[in-house]
Amino acid sequence: MRFRTALTLASLPMIRAFARGARRLHRNVRALAGGAFPSSDRWAPNLVSASDTPTTPVLVLQKDEYEAWLGEQAADTQAYLKAAGLAKFKDDALVLLPERKWAFMTKNASSLYAFASLPARLPSDGAVYELESAEPLPATAALSWGLGCYSFDACKGTGSQPKADDPPKFASLVVPAAADDYATSLKGTYLCRDLINTPAGDLGPAELEAVARDLAKAAGASVRTVEGDALLEG
Repeated sequence: MRFRTALTLASLPMIRAFARGARRLHRNVRALAGGAFPSSDRWAPNLVSASDTPTTPVLVLQKDEYEAWLGEQAADTQAYLKAAGLAKFKDDALVLLPERKWAFMTKNASSLYAFASLPARLPSDGAVYELESAEPLPATAALSWGLGCYSFDACKGTGSQPKADDPPKFASLVVPAAADDYATSLKGTYLCRDLINTPAGDLGPAELEAVARDLAKAAGASVRTVEGDALLEG
């Protein structure tokens, strides 16, 4: 009994901290029901069709071409890459080359998430990036980049909001010319992820209906709901 009492008393600070965090979470997320649901096109600033500033190239190197490419580089570049542990191909490796160009290695550039790590890994302070490749870039490159820009901050509170002079959270990319219809896919994916990440206690029927109505309005459709006693009529 003594042991149980001591354990309970020792746990009180943790329990109180958890309760405070839960209350903050509830207050933050309740705003979603009031029409403050995150925008599903918040990736747009990170995928641009043109840039007013010079772009920084990111050379895309796939596994089957890396050895030949490395052999063509100057001796100092080869030594630099070997010192960086890149004497051999390493999937998902990112390195800044001596000529101030980034090189990114991927075993399959056509993979949906091939470029998804780059928006968070590349410096985002004012730079705009452009993918370069000896082979045509896959049509999914822009979609992959946009998927990497996803984050869900609705539950983090006002303290996590960026300041006016903070650099962007993610790096921006000039969309490759052969990009597919990435916008529709990204909007749908972001909305689905937001719905999944929203705590169930704050996403009941009324909140889901509001999201459905917003979708219908954007598509020029209508929504009919069945509620109350009408549900009992079958």
